[in-house]
Amino acid sequence: MTFLGDLPEKLAPYNFEAMTCTRRAEYDLACNWKIYVENAMESYHVPTVHMSSIQQQKRDHNPPIATGGGYCGLFTRHEGSRAILPGEAGFPYIPTLVGDTAEGSFYVLIYPSTMFGCTYDCMWWLELHPDGPTRTKLTVGSSFPNSIVARDDFDEVVARYYRRWDISIAEDNVISDRQQQGLASPFARPGRLSIMEPLVHTLGNWVLDRVLD
Repeated sequence: MTFLGDLPEKLAPYNFEAMTCTRRAEYDLACNWKIYVENAMESYHVPTVHMSSIQQQKRDHNPPIATGGGYCGLFTRHEGSRAILPGEAGFPYIPTLVGDTAEGSFYVLIYPSTMFGCTYDCMWWLELHPDGPTRTKLTVGSSFPNSIVARDDFDEVVARYYRRWDISIAEDNVISDRQQQGLASPFARPGRLSIMEPLVHTLGNWVLDRVLD
């Protein structure tokens, strides 16, 4: 808990203790784990990679959240759940949300490679396990409040959430594999980071702090 610092307090309104993980999906990626994490921790790719899916959701881009532990993250202010596709109806909001948690979504990376997506009605998590320099095992979990899981219509409604994740995760998987191929090209050259990629810089410095003497 010392490593997490103030993160448990920051995410406490989601009441993770009263949630159930209802599905796990596993993927084999042909990319380095850092490529996938960098992709997840910036919004620069959303208009192109997710052009026909979650890009249609309106959101407010905010700077990285202040952190007091072994994590970094983004907060996006918006209306409506970010775990379903635009125009779809989902579950009721988590009643314990207050402050920022009641006004948008948190996207958190617990160093080095565990990510949480926390929105109004659920949370999802991603675990990345390196399997060599160019291979990664990805596990994605979907978690909902116990009271929601007990609903008679849970299976019917949750299919909309799974559909959203199956589409967006697949899009991220494809672009990460392609980025790995691009980096292997003899013509690849490093470039400047975009103003929409502050956490890519943060992650790069975190890695350097642990590999340099």
